[in-house]
Parts: sequence; structure tokens; C-alpha cells
Amino acid sequence: DAGGNQTNVVVCIGDSITERYYPPYLADETGMTVVNAGVGGEGSAEAAARASDVLAKYRPAYLCILTGINDISDGNASITAIAANIGSIVNAARANHTIPIVGTLTPLSGSRAEWADEGAACSELIRALAAQAGVRLADVAAAFD
Repeated sequence: DAGGNQTNVVVCIGDSITERYYPPYLADETGMTVVNAGVGGEGSAEAAARASDVLAKYRPAYLCILTGINDISDGNASITAIAANIGSIVNAARANHTIPIVGTLTPLSGSRAEWADEGAACSELIRALAAQAGVRLADVAAAFD
């Protein structure tokens, strides 16, 4: 139930992976209007801080949440803090009558390989959060396996 929100609108919130990559593909695959609310370099706390404003502005039926990778590679937040920030975004979506969809992190490799284990652990926490909160999960990490 989208609670009176725009049923054909999806907002994607996150970092540069959102800003630069997946929203146009999501629009093509779904035929829905997809708003790219990604901000390159942003951490999960920043995404959580602006989530309510983004939701109020666009009134989407769905919110895709993909954030946390910058926190890990920059050392800005623990994986439990990342999960808490994502939980805050889920709560903001629910308060807006928007259906949240949380994504696990893309695997860290190349120049970021030293944080691969922490990224995988964070994705496990995100899976647990989705299950506990009863929200939809886009298991991005598993898609790379």
C-alpha cells in the first residue's frame, strides 16, 4: 500500500553507485518513473539525514536504499552504525507510506579489496535487518557470486 503516494514512482537513495549507475536500468526494466537521489561520496548517515526530505519531495511508492560502502572504505562508520542508518531510512519510508527496498553492498574489490570482509559482514547485517523489519531485499552482493 503506497498510502496515496505516486504509485509509478521509485526513488533511489544512496552514494555514487546510485548516482552513476543503476537507476536508468531500473526505469528501463520496470517502466516506472525512477528518481535518482544518489550523491557521490555520501555515507549512510548523510543518506539517513536527507531521506525524509527526499520522500516528502517525490512522494514515491517505493524507495530503493543502497548505502554504506563509503562508510566502510573511508572508515566513517561501523557496520552496526551503517545498519542503524539504513534502519532509520526504512523508518522514514514507512512514515511516508513508501515501500522500502534495502540493498546489500556491492562487493569491495580492486583498490578497495582490503575492506571486502567488512563489506560482506555489513551485507549480512543488512540481510538480517531486512528480515527483522519485514522489508524487501535486493541482494546485490549475492548477484556478484
